[in-house]
Amino acid sequence: MAAEERAHAVVDPIVEELNLELVDLVYAGGRLKIIIDHPDGLGTAMLTKATRMISHEIDLQDPINGAFTLEVSSPGVERHLRTPAHYTRSIGEQVAVKLKPNAENVRRIRGELNASDDEGITITNDDGEHTISFDQIAKTTTVFDWGPGPKPGSAKKNNAPKGTSKKKAQKSTTNKAASGGSSNESPKGSES
Repeated sequence: MAAEERAHAVVDPIVEELNLELVDLVYAGGRLKIIIDHPDGLGTAMLTKATRMISHEIDLQDPINGAFTLEVSSPGVERHLRTPAHYTRSIGEQVAVKLKPNAENVRRIRGELNASDDEGITITNDDGEHTISFDQIAKTTTVFDWGPGPKPGSAKKNNAPKGTSKKKAQKSTTNKAASGGSSNESPKGSES
């Protein structure tokens, strides 16, 4: 039995007990990454509880040989899509697809994910409809619209308080340590 299968045997019952959804479980590079979600959203308290329960059971049952890092998280607003179930769950969302090298030299397609089945996906954008098989896809990520960027020319050139010249404002914010001077300030949490 592979490490991921043994990890599933430990994680799946906990996720079910907490009425959560196991979005993904990947073991690679010395890291066991578990992504969980809840239909109503996943709060910090539930994420902490799930992490503690999973960590405890993994310590007891030891499904993975050797040292590894455990990471339990929510999917986030921009997440990777790897399985047909991930794509189906994201229908209607904006996605960015990176394609494997191909004869058309098309590397990236971005648009709305309209359909998904066991063979591939359909994306619609300004160029039309694109049907892409899973074996053509190198990587897919959902895209969250963070809102409009700053208007051109609206960036302030001088953030100094009124009545302070730009040169004087720059001088007053210079870090002594960064400019070669000395500083007796310690980083937060360290002792002098």
